[in-house]
Amino acid sequence: MWLIDLPKVEGGYGDWRRGEAAVGGQVFKHSYIGTTCSKSDDGHEVFAIDQRFQRFHVTLGIADGAPAETVTRFAVRIDGRALATRDLRAGQVDVLDLPVAQGKQLLLQVDNIDSPCSATAVWADAVLR
Repeated sequence: MWLIDLPKVEGGYGDWRRGEAAVGGQVFKHSYIGTTCSKSDDGHEVFAIDQRFQRFHVTLGIADGAPAETVTRFAVRIDGRALATRDLRAGQVDVLDLPVAQGKQLLLQVDNIDSPCSATAVWADAVLR
């Protein structure tokens, strides 16, 4: 199931949206896009997965066109327990494939480390299997 097809249960006010995003020169059609402007927007989204999935697979990055100095922290938690944390600069991409089998709630969080408010963090083609 694409993450963009799963309703959120908490968070995400401000500039969070679902759709197409370009990261690292590649276009991802099923992306979850969140703001890096943590001073004015909510930096997290929570989804009820209720032990229905085994894996969470996602490509992380900053949307193309962001200023070179952009640095954002991506974090994934399951039921409050940290699964992964990555600090990425503009132009960097990382792929995560995480176990979520026993999880009830999946939390995605972005934190502004050194980013202008015009930059966006992308959870590209995030899928639950």
